[in-house]
Amino acid sequence: MGYQRNPATSELMRQMRLRGYHKQGATFAVVNANDDAGALQRHPTIPTYLEGIERRAERGGYGLDFFWIHQWGLRTGQWLEVFHTRNIRGILLVGLMGTHDVPDFFHPVIQQYPCAVTGVRTRSPPLSFASVDHHALTCQAVQEAVGRGYRRPALVLDPVIDRLVMGRFTSGFAYAREALPEADRIPVYFQTSADPEPPAGFKDWFDAYQPDVVLTLYNRTRRWVESFGTSPDPGWIQLELRPNQADWAGMNQHNDRVGEAAFELLVSALLNGETGAADFVKGVLISPTWQDGSSLPDRGKAGDNLP
Repeated sequence: MGYQRNPATSELMRQMRLRGYHKQGATFAVVNANDDAGALQRHPTIPTYLEGIERRAERGGYGLDFFWIHQWGLRTGQWLEVFHTRNIRGILLVGLMGTHDVPDFFHPVIQQYPCAVTGVRTRSPPLSFASVDHHALTCQAVQEAVGRGYRRPALVLDPVIDRLVMGRFTSGFAYAREALPEADRIPVYFQTSADPEPPAGFKDWFDAYQPDVVLTLYNRTRRWVESFGTSPDPGWIQLELRPNQADWAGMNQHNDRVGEAAFELLVSALLNGETGAADFVKGVLISPTWQDGSSLPDRGKAGDNLP
């Protein structure tokens, strides 16, 4: 019949549907997918996701209902019954750590609702997600260090965390490190210990490679090196700055913006009638920003010799 979609009319109808959901008081389930039932309050990262989710929900007029993924064990039917009773219109999974896989008992629940994930990309089932750009984060951190005169950057990282983000921490570090002389390319130290004392082998690694700046996610790494009495002290870069780390230089991951972006993905899925695992996963990467701090004093400016 010659019909053609009018973009302006389509956008108007989208806005009308959006207002309709507001009027109906649409409520989303925020599901804490962490093993810790209190992770939404006490985890180092997860509460920041929640800040953005709550801010975006309030601005859009949506309601939020909070759950822990293990609160009813393996009882899929109870989840579906409660979600139906509470008129849940979509699901935000927050706090999935250590794995890319959502527990099997929750898969049938996801199939019934629009769903998005904060922080990580899931494998089973594949779901749309928002995350900080970890590759750009470590790459920029190395660039900032070199720009301040450092020549031997090192990365100390838990391998579980790197696998969780599909190697994007180490890939960004390796990419930036390629611009350095080969003699200054220090291999990553994969930290596995949460103890206050350094793990076996850490001092040997540090003494062998003598980094002049260390990139890390952990305060304890700095305490380990300080216990060695190293002189001069290396510079320090925190890859996830938090409010109680005012003396650190490093990267602000803007995880509140990650929460907002995941919420917007969920709203989009709701308006488009999408439920369950996505045929084509949508991923939103949030750019981190650099923050100066006393842990990284200038050691002489360097030329812009990194990609």
